[in-house]
Amino acid sequence: MKNFKKKLLSAVAVVALSPLAQAGVISYSDEHAASTTDWFDTLTVSQFDSSMGTLNTVDISFSAEMLSDMTLDNDNATGTTARGTVSVDTIGSFLGLGGLNISLSANTGFQSLGADDSGDTDTAGNGGGDEYVGLGLSGSDLLSLTIDASNADFLSFIGTGTLSTTNLGTFGGFAVAGGGGNVDVNLNTIASAALSVTYNFTDRASTTVPETGSLAIFGLGLAGFALSRRAKKSA
Repeated sequence: MKNFKKKLLSAVAVVALSPLAQAGVISYSDEHAASTTDWFDTLTVSQFDSSMGTLNTVDISFSAEMLSDMTLDNDNATGTTARGTVSVDTIGSFLGLGGLNISLSANTGFQSLGADDSGDTDTAGNGGGDEYVGLGLSGSDLLSLTIDASNADFLSFIGTGTLSTTNLGTFGGFAVAGGGGNVDVNLNTIASAALSVTYNFTDRASTTVPETGSLAIFGLGLAGFALSRRAKKSA
């Protein structure tokens, strides 16, 4: 009985407290607000501070949007049919994603334009019968990727500094189909871009709780202690 008591009391002594692992998520983002193309900028986000825990994965996303108003002005002496297309190419690079290449475009569809009613070749956009005004031509797209320790860029996301895009910019353009080359274009295009990183990590919380196995041992120890007291009384 004495040996049994010693073993049980020893079991009580090995009850351990272990840190409670908690999932953590933190995000950083930067953007270039909508402005007239062409523009060039640098988007910057913070690295993951390893003092917060162990980084597991990184969600990276980059988006681009465009919005344009286009006026088609027929300079032909006779009516014609034409379609205007506006485009914005966003280019650059960023860790994990590599090339930030997004090509956006939108068009007016084929529109019937009356004969030139002004005798000029300007793009005043006065709304005559020889013009078509296309408002709110838009486009958007998103690049996204989740990387882990198997990715060559993963460790670059860990630190106390920042990470930035490289050579980020937009290039706008337009094209006209139909009209015999005698359709002028008046164009107003704006574009935006946004970068976001989300760090998924394991946080070592300061709160400690007994492990499940330790609780069982602790309960067994208490039972043994009660048993030893009962044995004493019986003696």
